[in-house]
Amino acid sequence: MSGIINLVRGVNVLVPRDMTRAAGFYNTILKSDEPAIIVEVLNGYRVKERLPDNLSDMTVPLGVPETIREGRDVTLVTYGALCRITLDAAEKLSKVGIEIEVLDVQSLL
Repeated sequence: MSGIINLVRGVNVLVPRDMTRAAGFYNTILKSDEPAIIVEVLNGYRVKERLPDNLSDMTVPLGVPETIREGRDVTLVTYGALCRITLDAAEKLSKVGIEIEVLDVQSLL
């Protein structure tokens, strides 16, 4: 991933955490004139997710991180396939009293 980021200056590098987000990125890029590389998460094809009614109209803003879990003790910044692993770890830690905030950066460049 670092090779892509260092070699493609001026191109958006997007890593969605699921296929719904990937569709949102595709819709956003198709409506703009900006070039982009969308790196789809391989495990995203294996996970069932709820299909939104507005899939063809849904867009995801570029360069805007999303808080996918609120917390007060620690903030973890992640992207792509690691979002699900991070959320699982945050749930386990919340059982022992550690509340973790999870941020999905989504846009790496």
